[in-house]
Amino acid sequence: MPKTTAIITTFNRVKFLPQAIESVLAQTMMDFELIVLDNNSSDGTSDVMARYTDPRLRYHRHEAMGISEQRNLGISLASSNYVAFLDDDDVWFPNKLAEQVKVMEESGSATGLVYGGFRFYDDTGRRWGQHTPTLTGSVLDGLLWTRNPFCGSASNPMLDRRCVIEVGGYDTRVLVGEDWELYLRLAERYELVGVQEVVLEIRQHSGPRLGQRLDAALVTDRRVYRRFHNSMPKDLRSRYLQKIGGKYIRLNMVLKGRRILRHAIILNKKNAFAYIQLIMSFTKPSMYSTIHKIYHRYLRRY
Repeated sequence: MPKTTAIITTFNRVKFLPQAIESVLAQTMMDFELIVLDNNSSDGTSDVMARYTDPRLRYHRHEAMGISEQRNLGISLASSNYVAFLDDDDVWFPNKLAEQVKVMEESGSATGLVYGGFRFYDDTGRRWGQHTPTLTGSVLDGLLWTRNPFCGSASNPMLDRRCVIEVGGYDTRVLVGEDWELYLRLAERYELVGVQEVVLEIRQHSGPRLGQRLDAALVTDRRVYRRFHNSMPKDLRSRYLQKIGGKYIRLNMVLKGRRILRHAIILNKKNAFAYIQLIMSFTKPSMYSTIHKIYHRYLRRY
């Protein structure tokens, strides 16, 4: 049995996929298996995969499915105790698996996830925005606040497969933020450990991204709030209601959004963003949307 399983999830990214695969095959730790899950691509991915002969690599083309379902499939196909996902447009550094397996083995059964530092790069190869982990150990409160970029991407963590199965795997009803939602459930029971080494580069490009789906993001926020609100302090509950109310307004459910924003203000009268969003809800929808985009771009808020 291999020590760890690397899982690449791909769909119509034949331009980026070979670089992701090569970054796995170049790992300093040799004892791994690599599973490439192809979500029914139509861009010649299967032809590219036919060129690889490394016995550690398994190519699995499957019917179209959501990313949560695809990740659960990868976990079910893995034959090792540890799993590490890699999105097809990201790249691991050669030390990634070795560093994380070492920490996993030293940490014992109390640890459900290990992640490292990361940096971003764009389509031109320009590198920017390196981040070093600050959340480690019991991190549930920090994850709920989402004031920290945490691991940056699903391509970063190594997961204890047993722990993931114990908390129910990826929630297939969550279509945006599915990784973060899983990490929250892991953090309820286990420690999530951050190490200082930079282990990957995350590609930021101009293509469409699932995170742009506002309706799905609203579902995620609502599910997280329902699960965790009883353990949240009032200011954090206010923050979530502010996010939820704002999304309803942007989806043209203005009256419902205003009611939720007023509740957010009642919980925390110092929540300035809730006041701003409530006032802006009385402007034209196009103006609200424009201001929100500017607000998000420069303040990194949702």
